[in-house]
Order: sequence, then structure tokens, then C-alpha cells
Amino acid sequence: MSNSGNTGYSIYFNSTAMPNVASDYNVFYAPNATGLGYYGGAQADLTAWQTATTFDANSVEDNPAFANIYMNILTPLSSTIDNLGTPITGITTDIYNNPRSATTPDIGAVEFNGYTDDLSLVNVKVDNGRCLSSNDSIFLTVYNVLGSAVDFSINNLRLVWDVTGPAVSTDTITITSGTLAYGLDTVFVGSGVDLSVPGIYTVSAYIEANTTNPVPLNDTLINFYTHEVSNPFMVSPKYDTIYNPEDTTELMVISSYFEAGDFFITEICQWAGATTGEPIGGKPLYLGDDYVEITGAPGTDLGGFTFEKWTSTGSAPNVRHTFPAGTFLNAQGTYLLSTYQGTTSLGDHHQVADVTFGYSSSESSLNVLKNPIGDIVDAVLYGTGSTIPAAAGITTEWTGAGTDGTSSWGIRLTGPDTDDNTNWVKATQDPNVLNTGVTNPTAPSPVGFSWSYNGSVTSTLPDTVVGPYTTNGAYVYAAAFTDSLCGLQVDTAYIHVAMPLATTSMTAQSVCIGDSLELFVDLTGTAPWTLIVTDGTGNDTIPGITTTPFGIWVFPTAQTTTYKAVKVFDAKGWNYSNDSIVVTLDYLPTAEYSYTVSNVTASFAEVDFTDISVNADSVKYDFGDGITSTQANPTHNYTSNGTFNAYQVAYNQCGTDTFWLDVIVSGVSIEDFNTNYQVDVYPNPNNGRFTTDIYVDNTEKAALHILTMEGRKVYAEDLGTFNGRKTINIDIDLPKGVYFVQVQMLHGNIVRKLIVQ
Repeated sequence: MSNSGNTGYSIYFNSTAMPNVASDYNVFYAPNATGLGYYGGAQADLTAWQTATTFDANSVEDNPAFANIYMNILTPLSSTIDNLGTPITGITTDIYNNPRSATTPDIGAVEFNGYTDDLSLVNVKVDNGRCLSSNDSIFLTVYNVLGSAVDFSINNLRLVWDVTGPAVSTDTITITSGTLAYGLDTVFVGSGVDLSVPGIYTVSAYIEANTTNPVPLNDTLINFYTHEVSNPFMVSPKYDTIYNPEDTTELMVISSYFEAGDFFITEICQWAGATTGEPIGGKPLYLGDDYVEITGAPGTDLGGFTFEKWTSTGSAPNVRHTFPAGTFLNAQGTYLLSTYQGTTSLGDHHQVADVTFGYSSSESSLNVLKNPIGDIVDAVLYGTGSTIPAAAGITTEWTGAGTDGTSSWGIRLTGPDTDDNTNWVKATQDPNVLNTGVTNPTAPSPVGFSWSYNGSVTSTLPDTVVGPYTTNGAYVYAAAFTDSLCGLQVDTAYIHVAMPLATTSMTAQSVCIGDSLELFVDLTGTAPWTLIVTDGTGNDTIPGITTTPFGIWVFPTAQTTTYKAVKVFDAKGWNYSNDSIVVTLDYLPTAEYSYTVSNVTASFAEVDFTDISVNADSVKYDFGDGITSTQANPTHNYTSNGTFNAYQVAYNQCGTDTFWLDVIVSGVSIEDFNTNYQVDVYPNPNNGRFTTDIYVDNTEKAALHILTMEGRKVYAEDLGTFNGRKTINIDIDLPKGVYFVQVQMLHGNIVRKLIVQ
């Protein structure tokens, strides 16, 4: 039983009539109390206690030297109380399920090994300075748990730390000088902590074992320490989107480099369980039972300011909380502090005071705000019977009585802060929202600060308004400030302007003369819309549009018409639009061609066709001999003389047109030069196996050739000299198509068409 407080006893009986109570095998320790125990009165020491109670014949009075009371590690370490317990039937393990000695167990619930010396790591914290730095400090608190003073020049101590987060750093501190007396603690400081990137950091640490620190149980922090590094210079909002042409965005810079400006208290809540005064929408989940709201210029830093809460007769504040650097007010210029039963999960612009004292809704209190040098900047009394305690040191900051908040959430300021109870009312609270009737103070303008857009300075105030806009797109604003210690600071805000422009869903289109066309317009914004479109000759207003995309039927009459969405109104506003679409008016095609006979051989005439049609997407030719082509400018071989009824058909989406032009062919020597001579080819058509029968009535020297339509020779045979009939059987592998069999003689040629299928 141990009590190291200022007034408590190790053991206390409020009555001496305790017939069913027995007490023995205890360790008592109450170094700062008025006595070891209380039994009909204070008992100064163990002997007095034993005499008064007849209890604890086998108990001792000594310091158990708990391993680490800061982390609730209540394992005794002192060798002087080791093995002083007595066996208990059926109890074979301690509270941690470790075996309990069967003969000499330890007193209490924990079996332990006794030591004569030990150190404990009881606390660690890091601290970042004004500037983001890779060389910040770490503070480790070591406590001499047991034994005599430690001389670090004889027993060096090594402390190992590790900091992880957006940046990572680790190091070892070696202590080689100084002493640490028993029962005292000291803080060792290390450097090289990298906190150069804003964010949440986790700190772990331990001290290494040595002869004066043999127990590892209390050398490592059980709970990781976390530290938040706020960005000392940042714009808010970082990103925003504008949807309506009348809208603007308020940009502000939140920076610990700027002077704080004025702060004052605007709400006090002492019972968040009441229904009277409950905020619309209910209590934010992160709030505790009590809170205070502080108001100032948006984005300014409460760092270094201290809030205190006193009872009317208090000699010291029950609540005292100093705001760390980087406590930036929100965009409305407010900040919340939970002063009792705050949650461990912080809300936006909210902190929790480390206190356990709560106030009822009817209890009087004094609420004080002090600047970093301790000057009182605001004081508010709560409750009609409240008075200012003398110890608070308030003289002229407050006059008049407090405002009653009984049976409600509390009181709030609804007008200018006049340092009395004027404008303070019991009303519906609105935590972290600027109260109606309250005006934010103006933040001091930092020298050398600027906002710029496209390289041009637009404002020298940290709080500025941009917009309205007439054109969609991305707008980038740069905030810059040179701090005397930390140098140039720059951050950027991005505004995306996406106003409700009317946009067409089609590219350039064409339509036939006399026809209509449906154009589709995509609309953004909030229905219903009113759309104004033009074709260049006049505007057409279309109201009450409720769906998108929206179809518009147009009847173009000009060869080229540009339709433009001039303006669109939506339910929230209007905006100019430059979206347009080009519509081309198509006519029926006109077919026409010309031709040129470019080459004439004995077997064919080569004719080139030239397309001179108008408005045609495609054409098709019929050459008048059963052959067709879809080429625009084809070349065709005619194998006989004559007039061929050729024509061209022109096509487009609007229809077709036909043009006729006869092709006249002459000079092809396909006629027999001697009608008394006969040449027969059979069977015809064939598959490449056929017979050629030749009859002449004079002696002739002849040769037989097979030619393609283009005049290329694919077969040749010398027939020698003969008179009369000659039969030639031919078997040749030829692709399907039209060929010519040419019998060449001294005085002329005879040609026959050959078809291979």
C-alpha cells in the first residue's frame, strides 16, 4: 500500500469497530502524509499502527520502488521487500500468471526480483521551432527509481530514440557526466530530430541496460508519443471549384509567422447534455461535456495563448490549457477547447484540455484568456452569482455580473465584445461557427506579404477574395512571405472554374438541302435551364429545359451555318457560352467524267477515265462492255473496236446522279486480216485446257501466243510452216480471267478471245 501524495494515508479505517477485518503481510509507504495510516486517528508509523490495530505483525514500512508509476507499471523493484510474503493455499501464480514461490512469495499481487539500483524512462517529447527544420530537439525524462545517486561519468547512460512520420530520424544520446539522485528525475536533450515536413510524428525511445539500470521492464515507453507539426505557412482553401458566375472564393493564409491579432471568448458551455441551447443538428461527436469557443481573425494562430477556468472562490484555476504553436482558427475565425470529458479524437479546429474537473450548468465560473506573455486579453463570468476570485488577478477587464446558463448548454456572445455582460445570452449554441452579431477582428497585415496571379500582385492582405469569373478554366494564386528567421515561404491555391456552359455533343455536321438536323446540347449546372442559341441571323430562346443532353432541330438554308450557344441560364445563375457547331448544307451530286485513249495495241485499247463530278462522296463506272469499277479515275482496256455506251453514277448522302458518255475505240487489230483463214478455239470458256484449230489456203509460217488483257505474253509456241489445217492442243495453268489467243503469220494476225474459268 503506497501513497506518495501530499495528504493521503497508506491505509485508512474510518471506524475502529472492524470485527471482520484482518490485515498482514503488507508494504506501507506514505512519505508525504500526516501519518502512515488512520485508525481512530493518525498513526505516525508502522509501530504505532500495529499497536493501535493489532494488525500487520509481518508487514513492513518501506518504499516498494514501483517500476514506472507514470506508465502504470506497478511491479515493485526494491530488494528490501523481496520474498517477504507468505504462501496462500491455492494461490500458485501472480496477477500476470507468473509462478508464485511456494515458500517465500512476494508481498502483493506481483512476483518480482529485487534490485538495489534502477533507472526508468518516464517521458519523452519533441519540440519543433518556428521554422520547419531537420534539426529539432527531443527531450527524454529519466527517473532514478531505486538506490543511491547515479554518477554518469562512471556509469554512462545511452538513450536511443526514433521519430517516424513524414520524415524519419533516429539517434543515440550518450550521457557521460553529471549525477541523478534517488527519487528525482532529469531531462536529457538531443538534437537532429527531422520535423521538416508537416504531419503527425510518432516517437519511441528506450534506455539501454547497465549496472545502475538492470531492469528492462521500465526502460521503454509503453505508449508511443505523437507530435503534430503544423504547416507554418499554408493557404486555405488549397482547392476550390466555382460553379456559378456570381460566386467568389475567400482565400486566406494561415501562418504562425504572422502576428496573432485579437482573440476573445464567444461561447461557454457547462452542460452539453441539456436540451435547451442544444445546437441545431445536435452535438458534434468530438465535443466533450464542457467547452469554450474563442474567436479571432480567420487563420490566425492561438499558439502560446492560455485559457484558464476558475471557480468563484478558487486559489488556482481548475482548468489551464496552453495552445501549442499551429493552433489556427478556422475560416470563420473560431476555435474550440473541450474543458471537460473531451474525446481523444480531435475534431476540426478543436483541442482537449488535460483536466478532470467539470462544472454544472448552474455553477459560477470565471473564464480567462491570456496572451503568450501572461497578459489577460479577455475574461468572462458565467452565472448570475459569479464573482472574480482575487487570485485570478483581474482588475479592469470585466465589470458587471455574469450571465445565467442554468439548465442549458450555456451562454454565447451575440454582439460586440464590450468587456461586460452586454450581448451575452442563454441561447442555442453554434460551436465553431461565427456567432450572429459578432465581427471578426482584423488580422495585422504582415509586411512583405503578397498574393499574385500570373506574376502580378493582386493583394497584400493574407485574407483576400477572388472572383467572380467570366471564363472557365484553372486559376492559380501564389501566396508569398519572407520571414526574418525562416526565409521565403510560398504556397499555392488552385481555383477550378466550371460554370454552367452549354456544350455541344457533336462536331461539324452536314445535312442535305431541304432536310432538318437535330443538334444535341449538353448542359451543366442545376435544372431547369433556359438556353439561347443563334445561327448568326437571330436568337432563339428555349426555356424550361429539364433534361440533358437537349435536342434542337435546325433547318439550315446557307451552304455553311454556325450554330452557337450564346447564353445559358440555370436555376442558380447565368453564364456566357462560346460553344458552337458548324453545319454544312449538302446538295445532290452531279456526275460527269471525261476519257482519253492512251494506248492501242493489236489486242486492246487502253482508255483513261477522269472524274469531274461535283458534290460526290463516291462514283461507279460501267464501261459498256460488262465491266465496272468504283475507282474515281480508273484505266480500262477495250479488246475490240466499237462504240461503247459507258456511264458514271455519283453518290452522296443526299442521293445519286448518272452521266452517260460513249467511248469510241478503233485500231484494235482483232479483225481477221484474211477472211479465208479460220481460227477456232474450243471449248471456250475452259479451265486452261483447250484446242486451237487453224485453217489456211496458202503456205504460212505461224506462231501462237496467249496474251493477258494488259498485253502481257503468258504462252508462246512456234507452229512452223504449213498449208491447210493445223490443230494445237494446249494445257496451261492460268488464273481465271479474260485472255487473247493470237495466231501471228507473215501477212497479219488473227485474234480470238479466251475465257478461263
